Amino acid sequence: MVSSTAAKYARAFAEVAHERGLAEAARRELLGFATLMETNEELRETLRNPGLPLKVKQEIVRQIADKASFPDIVLNFLLLLIERNRLGQLAGIVEAYEGVLDERAGVSRIEVFSAHSLPEEARRRLVGVMKKLTGGEVRLTYFVDEGLIGGVKLRMGSIVLDGSVRTELENLGAS
Repeated sequence: MVSSTAAKYARAFAEVAHERGLAEAARRELLGFATLMETNEELRETLRNPGLPLKVKQEIVRQIADKASFPDIVLNFLLLLIERNRLGQLAGIVEAYEGVLDERAGVSRIEVFSAHSLPEEARRRLVGVMKKLTGGEVRLTYFVDEGLIGGVKLRMGSIVLDGSVRTELENLGAS
């Protein structure tokens, strides 16, 4: 779940990136930097160290951005996150940013929960069904929920479609 603070930063950044025609490039670079932070423990701990001066953290990010040729908008955004002590929320900000881009492009984001990993053929059929239901493009994210017995549960925003066996059994018991 993305925090409201992460969502606010993502929306503001998306607005600026969109105005400059850099929305997709910014997504790639933010995602790349977030992945680097996630996979490089030394970098992550260094940039999150409250005892390290702000200027040192910013210089580290400047060097990374220079080597990776980040657009200035991305570098400035990362420097702002460091300044406001929000770099720890970068993963959530990137997730929210991607959601904003999808929303602007008319792509529906749908979470799919199943008892086991769905085979590729089932995933393709589900994408086709959801495209027909929504009338547009969809982006499905799959989760395994071991609490389910079988079937699937779908969540799109605040709408939940529950076709799980567990819910069907509970409904039968309530009748």
